[in-house]
Amino acid sequence: MDYNWRCTACNYSNTKNSISCSKCLCPTFCNAFMAEAHLRELQSSNTKNQITCEGCDSLKLSAVYPISFMEYTYRFPKAPFRAKLILFKVFSYNQVCSECRHTKTIEVIVPLLRKLYRSIFKKDIENNWLRNI
Repeated sequence: MDYNWRCTACNYSNTKNSISCSKCLCPTFCNAFMAEAHLRELQSSNTKNQITCEGCDSLKLSAVYPISFMEYTYRFPKAPFRAKLILFKVFSYNQVCSECRHTKTIEVIVPLLRKLYRSIFKKDIENNWLRNI
């Protein structure tokens, strides 16, 4: 960006060189689901004003998305505007500490069938094939 910007999630003022919010790790360009997830994580953090590493209490964290929200939701590149039927696959991102390399997975969207499976069997799905449909 060529200008200072405010975070969509927490309204924190960031410098033009930053690619993610220095307070809640929300990316510069994000959608409502990402902003809500980062805001929820910030509100549940221990310090209440910045997200810190659980391993070393460092502030040097980054958010890593394995896939984009568009890839999670739609059938790219075959039919970009046809929604996928998502039964069990969770949309999540990883918080990675640059000092101790501690990683924490934050679930943003959990489909209803996955929630039901977890509540009935008191554990998560172990089969990789089922986890990704």
